[in-house]
Amino acid sequence: MEDKVTEASEADLDRMERAILEAMSDPSRPPEKRSCMHCRAEVVLVPAYGADAPKLWLHAETQDSRCSLFAEPSPIGH
Repeated sequence: MEDKVTEASEADLDRMERAILEAMSDPSRPPEKRSCMHCRAEVVLVPAYGADAPKLWLHAETQDSRCSLFAEPSPIGH
């Protein structure tokens, strides 16, 4: 059985990637709020400048990372 992903051309993949990036950077798109799984406070993802850097979530209001083990956003919207 053939793998459908490999049938896409480089041009098709580039076009899809551009469409995704444009949709993500759309200023009319409301910002997505995430909450800490531990304390339910709003958290933000700190930009990672290294490819191997782990994700670091901070509490938006306090800039606190002390419950960073729990700060991964909850998959359920609050």
